[in-house]
Amino acid sequence: MHQVTWKDAGGRTQWQACPSLWCGLFARETDRQGVYASSRGAMASFLLDGQMQIEMGPKRQDIELKPGGGMLIAPRTPFRYTLKGGSRLLVVDLATKYAPGLGLAPIPHTKVPRRLATLLAKAPDALDEARLRTLVHEAGATAAPHLAVEPAHNTARVVRVKDYLDTHFQHGVVLKEVAARHRMGLCYLSRSFTSTFGTSPQQYVQHLRQEHFLRGLLTGRGTLEQLAHASGFSDYPSFCRLMRRRLGVAPSQLYQDQTCPSRRVRSR
Repeated sequence: MHQVTWKDAGGRTQWQACPSLWCGLFARETDRQGVYASSRGAMASFLLDGQMQIEMGPKRQDIELKPGGGMLIAPRTPFRYTLKGGSRLLVVDLATKYAPGLGLAPIPHTKVPRRLATLLAKAPDALDEARLRTLVHEAGATAAPHLAVEPAHNTARVVRVKDYLDTHFQHGVVLKEVAARHRMGLCYLSRSFTSTFGTSPQQYVQHLRQEHFLRGLLTGRGTLEQLAHASGFSDYPSFCRLMRRRLGVAPSQLYQDQTCPSRRVRSR
């Protein structure tokens, strides 16, 4: 399995990938707040240790994850999170056929099947490709009530904007043109989008591009600059500064030449 690992001031992140599969382990030493959304398909997140609080949608629906529990995440569902210091979160890709709509499906720790709980207890050190595939299968088969984004008066229009950004984030996105395309004022679009998803449209596009780039380090081919442009970053120096602020390390510290069989990268 290919692996990228880095450590910033607040914790350690480890991403692993094999053909068609991806998983990430986020270990936090200090509290971390932010917004997350998969840049690909559906995902499952499981809290191994600590505490995590989730907020989603215009009504600020809350989910509190307890150790051993998790949630299924529909493709590109943005949510705000608070991950407490001392927490570890394991995130895995699921088959894209799991797509209940924009929303999350909480999995209480008491409902996690024993086989899945056993796999989670061994994560991530014992997750070879076979165990990862089993974990993904078990997680995707876990039934959970679907928590959809509760509608507000403008939710449908803003969701259409989000769908447009989801399919165009790798290209030039001019928000003024996006607003006009959807017959909305720019300020109204920004306020409505932020109210519905907890993040501005600019931040959401940047997040999708960053996630696309990081996955490209594991599964893509090309130079750092090529991976950045393929993710929608037209200004490479600005991209480097942006990624360094997010990761705490320069992108070049995560990159290794394609000829290395393992493509294993560790920050200093």
